[in-house]
Amino acid sequence: VPAAAGIPLTHRGVACSFQVVSGHAGAAGVIEQVGSADTDTTLVLLMGTRHLRATAEALVAQGRSADTPAAIVERGWTPEQRTLVGTLADIADIAERGRAESPAIVVIGEVVNLRASLGDLARASTSAGHTLPEHTSTQPPVTAPAAPATAPIAHSPALSVLL
Repeated sequence: VPAAAGIPLTHRGVACSFQVVSGHAGAAGVIEQVGSADTDTTLVLLMGTRHLRATAEALVAQGRSADTPAAIVERGWTPEQRTLVGTLADIADIAERGRAESPAIVVIGEVVNLRASLGDLARASTSAGHTLPEHTSTQPPVTAPAAPATAPIAHSPALSVLL
């Protein structure tokens, strides 16, 4: 999903590693999962918007610069994709003002700055006349549990081969 927003997880000379962690357990859970990762490791937080302020503050307290770029990618690879960009110091305020909501992924690291040169790949794809993946008749749709859905479900094939 970060790639849809023009954010690679690694890039030569910027970041050579990334770590995907759950933000569901809050700042303490993120810090526990991140452990002693280098401060130049790109972090990807799944379910990280609810506790974003405390998580950002905890990452700064652990040694990351408050100026570390951060982005929230909502509804990645869908026509409703939106990306909010800031730093660890202000991403929670940006999320609050922008009313960020799930489903969303938070990316933290210098690779976020590459978005300015790479652009929004999902938007570029649709503006070039391409369509975003849709459910195909050869694949059964992914079904949601019986509980009420909190976000629209986007069906997409796991792999498409174009010849």
